[in-house]
Amino acid sequence: MPLNPSLAKLAADARVVARVEAAAARAFGVDAAVVQGNATLYSDATNASLADHLDGAPFSVVVHLAASEPASSGLEAQRADGAWDRVLFASPGEAAFLRGDEVLHRSVPVARGHERLVLVFFLDAAGAARAPHPAAATPADVSVVAAAAGAGAVAGAVAGADLVVAVAADVPRRAPGVPVAHFAAAPDAAADFAFAGPPRRTLAHALGLA
Repeated sequence: MPLNPSLAKLAADARVVARVEAAAARAFGVDAAVVQGNATLYSDATNASLADHLDGAPFSVVVHLAASEPASSGLEAQRADGAWDRVLFASPGEAAFLRGDEVLHRSVPVARGHERLVLVFFLDAAGAARAPHPAAATPADVSVVAAAAGAGAVAGAVAGADLVVAVAADVPRRAPGVPVAHFAAAPDAAADFAFAGPPRRTLAHALGLA
């Protein structure tokens, strides 16, 4: 199970994963197995929020660990009628369970000067066959195009991309349906994943390097 390095102590304790799986099985009514876990820090120095998105696994469990502004600690999920429900965490240890691959959801933005730490577990039905994780892709599967290459080269590369990651630069025009992650001091509000803060530090945190 790939885990952020900051979760090394938790990963060494099999009881944590076992209890998450047991709780998810009760909530979703199926035997579920954890396939990935991450520690996510929200702050204006890294990423203040996570925009509307669907997860890559059927089941998601978000566990609240700490927040400097508890009153705004939580997430929002979209109902069938298009309205949004806000779920707030009252105290550390509380968790939200959702069908992450079916229910559009987002984090509640963190106000300037505040931070929030959560654990996120992604689960699938026990024994379900899964495709290789994208991290297994070879370098040949990934193209990096610098802005210095010229607008034409950037536009051509973006047109055939599966994902666009813009760091400290304007978000290039892209084909419909291509998700964009933008790392910048003031990220584009239209980006699918907006990470506000010093670009180098923010990107390093997202990659688990800081």
